[in-house]
Amino acid sequence: MIWSLLAWVTAFVISIYTIPVLIKVLKEKGLTDLPTEERKIHRNPVPTLGGVIVFAATFFSYGLWLNVDDLHLYYQLRHVLTDSKILLSAAMLIFFVGIKDDLIGTAADKKIVAHFIAGVILIVIGNVRITGFHGIFEISDVPYGLSFILSFLIYTGLVNAINLIDGIDGLAGGVSAIFSFFMGVFFLLINDYPLAILSFALCGSLCGFLVYNFSPAKIFMGDSGSLSIGLIIYFLSVSIIEYPVSELPLFFVDYSKPIGTMALLIYPITDTLRAMITRILRGKSPFMADKNHLHHYLFNKTKSHIKTALIVYLYTLIAFGISFLSYNLSSSLVLFILIIYAILFIFLVIKLK
Repeated sequence: MIWSLLAWVTAFVISIYTIPVLIKVLKEKGLTDLPTEERKIHRNPVPTLGGVIVFAATFFSYGLWLNVDDLHLYYQLRHVLTDSKILLSAAMLIFFVGIKDDLIGTAADKKIVAHFIAGVILIVIGNVRITGFHGIFEISDVPYGLSFILSFLIYTGLVNAINLIDGIDGLAGGVSAIFSFFMGVFFLLINDYPLAILSFALCGSLCGFLVYNFSPAKIFMGDSGSLSIGLIIYFLSVSIIEYPVSELPLFFVDYSKPIGTMALLIYPITDTLRAMITRILRGKSPFMADKNHLHHYLFNKTKSHIKTALIVYLYTLIAFGISFLSYNLSSSLVLFILIIYAILFIFLVIKLK
């Protein structure tokens, strides 16, 4: 546990002390996000590229405190080193694509190619993939080929979902910090210290970033942050969902890991699905940027970035609490409850004044 705490502290300290320097440099170089598009809420130029620090702090802390001496068996050491290599390779690719997009923009087709390559690294080479529904709808395993297709869809959806909710100060960073914190707790409970260290390293870097990103934001994470964070979230999600049941403590066996993961990601899932379905029904491209996200509706009602972010945090935490019903109810029924909860949230956000 001490290594996880040290990972959080290290990443937090790096973020909180280096981001002011980055903000100064970005302002001097004119590398700011200008409010030139109608969909943007901020009214003044804000430095972007905060994701550079989040990425660097996360992987520096992870590499520093990854204690291989705790891994006494060869297969454990091999597994951890392979995972680290695969994760870093894919994350570096997406990170640099994000930087290019933040600085000069990146064509959509080039982004698709980059995501495909990153997906191949993670899913095909690294075998970081979803192999089944783990009891949801009474389905355990899915066919081998379908597993790869399903994993690619989930990877692409998650990465872009984190990117899409980065429209309110403190929103994407806060939701990701909540997710990574509870993932870290999960991995500590099942004694997987390498993944716990990664989770808390990400959480610490995001907490440091949020000091400057919470309203009024002094810096944005940019695509370099949201895309690479989304990739790490995919990695952690699959790692916990696919964790071998034989290696779980007895108290954790009956808990539905897919339900818990979806609950922690309920806002990006809810918002992205709703936004894309709405665009399709209106005859528009599902990938077209607009101000039709739930956080835009919330902001129009609250007139506050802080209140909007806190409402989404609460929405997430309640959903996570609901996930623990899977100890006593079937995972399919708990998923149905979460869907009703999400629909009710959408109704309240859009319809109530």
